[in-house]
Amino acid sequence: NSLTKTLVIITTCLFLSSCGYQSYDECVKEEIKLNNGKVNSYIKNYCSEEFPSPTRDNEYYLKESEVEITWTGDKYKIKNYSDYSIDILKVAFTSKKCSNWNLGSIDWASKKNYLPGSNYIAPGATFTITGAKGYSCATYRAIVKY
Repeated sequence: NSLTKTLVIITTCLFLSSCGYQSYDECVKEEIKLNNGKVNSYIKNYCSEEFPSPTRDNEYYLKESEVEITWTGDKYKIKNYSDYSIDILKVAFTSKKCSNWNLGSIDWASKKNYLPGSNYIAPGATFTITGAKGYSCATYRAIVKY
């Protein structure tokens, strides 16, 4: 009887210890999902405690299927289809035809972040940039910091 109790306790402990996150990245992504797609300092601190590292400044670049950019006239609209809040939005504009634009030549580090400070684009939300006149094409980098 005590042997059965001991085996049940050991099995339960093994099961509970096998649950949980396997990495910092998985921890952050799942915690963000649990927090309606929003990143906050609690998530970063919690996951940093679970997976300590001397340096950490991770960024996730959203895929084309997660963000859409459309424009009419001088208004560019960015729609967030992802499960995450976008923390950094950099947009590059050109007056060239899109087919003639060498996207590899863009210096993203020098581009303006359209979401300074604590601004973000929530999941499902749309952000509008106005005053971008004279351009025929635009591309973007939508980034989640965690």
